[in-house]
Amino acid sequence: NAMNTENPLLATGELPAFSAITPDHVNPAIDDVLAGFRKEVDRLTADPAARDFATLLAPLERWEERLGRTFAPVSHLHGVKDSPELREAYSEALEKLTEHGTELGQNRALYEAVKAVREAPGFAAMDLARRTVVEDSLRGFRLSGVALEEPARRRRHPGLLQLAVIHQVEHDGMAELLHALCIEHAHRFLQQHPPRLAGPRDDPGNDQLLGQLR
Repeated sequence: NAMNTENPLLATGELPAFSAITPDHVNPAIDDVLAGFRKEVDRLTADPAARDFATLLAPLERWEERLGRTFAPVSHLHGVKDSPELREAYSEALEKLTEHGTELGQNRALYEAVKAVREAPGFAAMDLARRTVVEDSLRGFRLSGVALEEPARRRRHPGLLQLAVIHQVEHDGMAELLHALCIEHAHRFLQQHPPRLAGPRDDPGNDQLLGQLR
Protein backbone atom coordinates (compact mmCIF):
# COMPACT_ATOMS: atom_id res chain seq x y z
CA ASN A 1 0.00 0.00 0.00
CA ALA A 2 1.58 3.27 -1.14
CA MET A 3 -0.12 5.30 1.56
CA ASN A 4 1.43 3.08 4.26
CA THR A 5 4.92 3.87 3.01
CA GLU A 6 4.26 7.60 2.60
CA ASN A 7 2.32 8.25 5.80
CA PRO A 8 4.36 7.73 9.00
CA LEU A 9 1.16 7.25 11.02
CA LEU A 10 0.48 4.07 9.05
CA ALA A 11 3.97 2.64 9.43
CA THR A 12 4.21 -0.73 11.15
CA GLY A 13 7.43 -0.10 13.09
CA GLU A 14 7.76 -0.32 16.85
CA LEU A 15 7.97 3.45 17.40
CA PRO A 16 6.32 6.21 15.37
CA ALA A 17 8.57 8.62 13.48
CA PHE A 18 7.38 11.70 15.36
CA SER A 19 9.70 14.06 13.49
CA ALA A 20 8.19 13.00 10.15
CA ILE A 21 4.54 13.48 11.17
CA THR A 22 2.82 16.58 9.81
CA PRO A 23 -0.80 17.77 10.20
CA ASP A 24 -1.45 16.69 6.61
CA HIS A 25 -0.82 13.08 7.60
CA VAL A 26 -3.43 12.95 10.35
CA ASN A 27 -6.82 12.63 8.69
CA PRO A 28 -5.76 10.56 5.66
CA ALA A 29 -4.33 8.02 8.12
CA ILE A 30 -7.42 8.05 10.33
CA ASP A 31 -9.70 7.75 7.28
CA ASP A 32 -7.67 4.80 5.99
CA VAL A 33 -7.84 2.88 9.27
CA LEU A 34 -11.51 3.66 9.89
CA ALA A 35 -12.39 2.46 6.38
CA GLY A 36 -10.59 -0.83 7.02
CA PHE A 37 -12.21 -1.15 10.45
CA ARG A 38 -15.71 -0.66 9.00
CA LYS A 39 -15.04 -3.16 6.24
CA GLU A 40 -13.93 -5.72 8.81
CA VAL A 41 -17.01 -5.12 10.97
CA ASP A 42 -19.25 -5.64 7.94
CA ARG A 43 -17.40 -8.85 7.07
CA LEU A 44 -17.63 -10.22 10.61
CA THR A 45 -21.32 -9.45 11.12
CA ALA A 46 -22.18 -11.01 7.74
CA ASP A 47 -20.28 -14.23 8.53
CA PRO A 48 -22.40 -16.54 10.73
CA ALA A 49 -19.30 -18.63 11.46
CA ALA A 50 -17.59 -15.67 13.18
CA ARG A 51 -19.24 -16.22 16.53
CA ASP A 52 -16.42 -17.13 18.89
CA PHE A 53 -13.58 -15.19 20.43
CA ALA A 54 -10.92 -16.11 17.87
CA THR A 55 -13.03 -15.27 14.81
CA LEU A 56 -14.93 -12.22 16.13
CA LEU A 57 -13.42 -10.52 19.17
CA ALA A 58 -9.75 -11.07 18.27
CA PRO A 59 -10.00 -9.35 14.85
CA LEU A 60 -11.91 -6.46 16.42
CA GLU A 61 -9.22 -6.09 19.07
CA ARG A 62 -6.53 -5.98 16.39
CA TRP A 63 -8.33 -3.15 14.62
CA GLU A 64 -8.85 -1.29 17.89
CA GLU A 65 -5.13 -1.59 18.54
CA ARG A 66 -4.28 -0.36 15.06
CA LEU A 67 -6.61 2.62 15.41
CA GLY A 68 -5.10 3.49 18.77
CA ARG A 69 -1.57 3.15 17.40
CA THR A 70 -2.47 5.54 14.57
CA PHE A 71 -4.03 8.22 16.75
CA ALA A 72 -1.74 8.03 19.80
CA PRO A 73 1.19 9.92 18.17
CA VAL A 74 -1.23 12.64 17.05
CA SER A 75 -2.58 13.01 20.57
CA HIS A 76 0.97 13.14 21.94
CA LEU A 77 2.08 15.83 19.49
CA HIS A 78 -1.10 17.78 20.20
CA GLY A 79 -0.04 17.89 23.84
CA VAL A 80 3.67 18.66 23.46
CA LYS A 81 4.19 20.32 20.07
CA ASP A 82 0.90 21.89 19.09
CA SER A 83 0.23 24.30 16.23
CA PRO A 84 -2.92 25.79 14.69
CA GLU A 85 -2.69 23.32 11.79
CA LEU A 86 -2.20 20.32 14.05
CA ARG A 87 -4.97 21.48 16.37
CA GLU A 88 -7.37 21.66 13.43
CA ALA A 89 -6.35 18.22 12.17
CA TYR A 90 -6.59 16.79 15.69
CA SER A 91 -10.10 18.20 16.18
CA GLU A 92 -11.29 16.78 12.87
CA ALA A 93 -9.81 13.37 13.66
CA LEU A 94 -11.29 13.37 17.16
CA GLU A 95 -14.75 14.02 15.73
CA LYS A 96 -14.31 11.09 13.33
CA LEU A 97 -13.22 8.80 16.17
CA THR A 98 -16.20 9.86 18.26
CA GLU A 99 -18.61 9.16 15.42
CA HIS A 100 -16.89 5.81 14.87
CA GLY A 101 -17.33 4.90 18.52
CA THR A 102 -20.99 5.85 18.39
CA GLU A 103 -21.46 3.87 15.18
CA LEU A 104 -19.85 0.77 16.69
CA GLY A 105 -21.71 1.08 19.97
CA GLN A 106 -25.07 1.20 18.22
CA ASN A 107 -24.33 -1.50 15.65
CA ARG A 108 -27.08 -3.96 16.50
CA ALA A 109 -25.71 -6.69 14.23
CA LEU A 110 -22.34 -6.51 15.98
CA TYR A 111 -24.05 -6.51 19.37
CA GLU A 112 -25.97 -9.67 18.43
CA ALA A 113 -22.76 -11.30 17.23
CA VAL A 114 -20.94 -10.59 20.51
CA LYS A 115 -24.00 -11.70 22.47
CA ALA A 116 -23.90 -15.00 20.56
CA VAL A 117 -20.33 -15.48 21.79
CA ARG A 118 -21.51 -14.89 25.36
CA GLU A 119 -24.40 -17.35 25.00
CA ALA A 120 -22.39 -20.09 23.28
CA PRO A 121 -21.63 -23.27 25.26
CA GLY A 122 -17.90 -22.63 24.91
CA PHE A 123 -18.03 -19.33 26.79
CA ALA A 124 -17.65 -20.97 30.20
CA ALA A 125 -14.47 -22.71 29.04
CA MET A 126 -12.76 -19.44 28.04
CA ASP A 127 -10.06 -18.04 30.28
CA LEU A 128 -10.97 -15.15 32.55
CA ALA A 129 -9.31 -12.51 30.37
CA ARG A 130 -11.35 -13.45 27.31
CA ARG A 131 -14.60 -13.73 29.25
CA THR A 132 -13.93 -10.26 30.64
CA VAL A 133 -13.43 -8.84 27.13
CA VAL A 134 -16.78 -10.29 26.03
CA GLU A 135 -18.63 -9.05 29.12
CA ASP A 136 -17.08 -5.59 28.88
CA SER A 137 -17.99 -5.39 25.20
CA LEU A 138 -21.62 -6.23 25.93
CA ARG A 139 -21.71 -3.71 28.76
CA GLY A 140 -20.38 -1.06 26.40
CA PHE A 141 -23.07 -1.88 23.85
CA ARG A 142 -25.82 -1.59 26.47
CA LEU A 143 -24.45 1.73 27.72
CA SER A 144 -24.40 3.00 24.13
CA GLY A 145 -28.11 2.29 23.86
CA VAL A 146 -27.95 -0.52 21.31
CA ALA A 147 -30.89 -2.27 22.96
CA LEU A 148 -33.07 0.85 22.73
CA GLU A 149 -35.51 1.56 19.96
CA GLU A 150 -35.54 4.74 17.87
CA PRO A 151 -35.69 7.63 18.65
CA ALA A 152 -34.23 6.78 22.07
CA ARG A 153 -31.05 5.46 20.44
CA ARG A 154 -30.45 8.77 18.66
CA ARG A 155 -30.67 10.63 21.96
CA ARG A 156 -27.50 8.83 23.10
CA HIS A 157 -25.38 10.60 20.43
CA PRO A 158 -25.09 14.03 22.09
CA GLY A 159 -23.72 12.50 25.29
CA LEU A 160 -20.88 10.78 23.43
CA LEU A 161 -20.07 13.93 21.50
CA GLN A 162 -19.96 15.92 24.76
CA LEU A 163 -17.31 13.53 26.10
CA ALA A 164 -15.12 14.30 23.10
CA VAL A 165 -15.63 18.05 23.54
CA ILE A 166 -14.63 17.84 27.21
CA HIS A 167 -11.53 15.83 26.23
CA GLN A 168 -10.51 18.45 23.69
CA VAL A 169 -11.22 21.35 26.07
CA GLU A 170 -8.89 19.81 28.62
CA HIS A 171 -6.09 19.44 26.06
CA ASP A 172 -6.53 23.02 24.92
CA GLY A 173 -5.52 24.30 28.34
CA MET A 174 -9.02 25.00 29.63
CA ALA A 175 -9.08 22.51 32.47
CA GLU A 176 -10.76 25.09 34.70
CA LEU A 177 -13.91 24.82 32.57
CA LEU A 178 -13.90 21.05 32.96
CA HIS A 179 -13.45 21.48 36.71
CA ALA A 180 -16.40 23.88 36.86
CA LEU A 181 -18.59 21.40 34.97
CA CYS A 182 -17.62 18.62 37.38
CA ILE A 183 -18.42 20.80 40.40
CA GLU A 184 -21.78 21.75 38.89
CA HIS A 185 -22.73 18.12 38.29
CA ALA A 186 -21.50 17.12 41.75
CA HIS A 187 -23.60 19.89 43.31
CA ARG A 188 -26.71 18.66 41.52
CA PHE A 189 -25.99 15.10 42.62
CA LEU A 190 -25.60 16.19 46.24
CA GLN A 191 -28.92 17.99 46.11
CA GLN A 192 -30.64 14.81 44.98
CA HIS A 193 -28.60 12.39 47.13
CA PRO A 194 -27.46 13.92 50.45
CA PRO A 195 -24.06 12.40 51.29
CA ARG A 196 -23.54 9.96 54.12
CA LEU A 197 -19.81 10.15 54.68
CA ALA A 198 -18.12 7.50 56.77
CA GLY A 199 -16.20 8.52 59.85
CA PRO A 200 -16.83 10.93 62.75
CA ARG A 201 -19.28 13.73 62.08
CA ASP A 202 -16.79 16.27 63.38
CA ASP A 203 -14.06 15.20 60.93
CA PRO A 204 -12.79 18.51 59.44
CA GLY A 205 -11.96 16.68 56.20
CA ASN A 206 -15.64 15.92 55.66
CA ASP A 207 -16.59 19.57 56.11
CA GLN A 208 -13.90 20.64 53.67
CA LEU A 209 -15.06 18.15 51.02
CA LEU A 210 -18.69 19.19 51.35
CA GLY A 211 -17.68 22.86 51.19
CA GLN A 212 -15.92 22.32 47.85
CA LEU A 213 -18.93 20.60 46.31
CA ARG A 214 -21.59 23.05 47.50
